[in-house]
Amino acid sequence: MLKNPAYFKPFEIFTRVLPLPVYTSLDPTPFIGIFFPVFFGIILGDAGYGLFLLILSIVLKKRFLKKKLLRDASQILFISSLYTIFFGLLYSEFFGDLPRRLFGIEPICVERRTAVIPMLYFTLAVGAAHVLLGLFLGIITALRKKTGKEAVFKLLSILIIVCLIIILHRSSMSSRKSWPSR
Repeated sequence: MLKNPAYFKPFEIFTRVLPLPVYTSLDPTPFIGIFFPVFFGIILGDAGYGLFLLILSIVLKKRFLKKKLLRDASQILFISSLYTIFFGLLYSEFFGDLPRRLFGIEPICVERRTAVIPMLYFTLAVGAAHVLLGLFLGIITALRKKTGKEAVFKLLSILIIVCLIIILHRSSMSSRKSWPSR
């Protein structure tokens, strides 16, 4: 049986697709409830679309008040739309680059259309952090199950990934130094 606080309850939709967690494992619902809307907001990142989704989620929630699955899905859409609006404000996007064209408003954080490489690095960093968090939680679960070999394997996986990140970072820094200046 899944028991989560009200904020995370709707995200049990995703958890129920998989086999339910056993006594010694961690319930992934809170992690899905944190990462899914944030990733959704980062990817969509447009305040206009976020506002549209916010209104849609409110209408759906009121329309399907008695149907739990649809009510939970509309709650997930509601939360995700708030993150979309937040990142849309950071990117200064409202139905595309309308704020820049109409009012000359520049992005607070990053201009996604021109900052492809920084956005790529950001995406890779978020993905790596997500994988490392999953492996770390796997270590905790393995230790609870008293399966030492599995915990060691996951720890070695973390070390390999961290070493690869360091090697890639150092090689990219040294290749930047060798680039001719313009």
